[in-house]
Amino acid sequence: MRRVVNLTTKEAHRYKVISEVKEGYLKVREAAEILGLSQRQIYRIKARVEREGAGGIIHKSKGKHTPRWLTEKIKDKIDHLYKTKYRGFNLTHMTEFLNNQERMRVSRESRQRRDLIGEGLLCQAEKISQAPGVERTLFQRGSDGSI
Repeated sequence: MRRVVNLTTKEAHRYKVISEVKEGYLKVREAAEILGLSQRQIYRIKARVEREGAGGIIHKSKGKHTPRWLTEKIKDKIDHLYKTKYRGFNLTHMTEFLNNQERMRVSRESRQRRDLIGEGLLCQAEKISQAPGVERTLFQRGSDGSI
């Protein structure tokens, strides 16, 4: 059974170069220079192309979501809960409650942080600074044994 594989221009170029290596028209060193990869990577990609065909060129994580990815439905629910039930919670505390009370598996570093800050719902910690023009006075310590 044949499988249709859609390659980007870059992937098609890579496949062409690897095919030329397989057929003996190019050396591994030359292919590495052309593609900007190490010789070891060329050997690895060549082996995968021999096993899987043109699909071996495509990166395995292409089209997959990151572990921090949240659906729009979950994002909306988090926003709603933060505006109502968990108003005033800091991000760590809210995440604990989402995990335990709401049975929502979200990490503190998921996109919820950026989304809540972006919407102005969650304030980033402000730096405490000195008043302008005020210098801090440092007192010299005496040496040990002095009175």
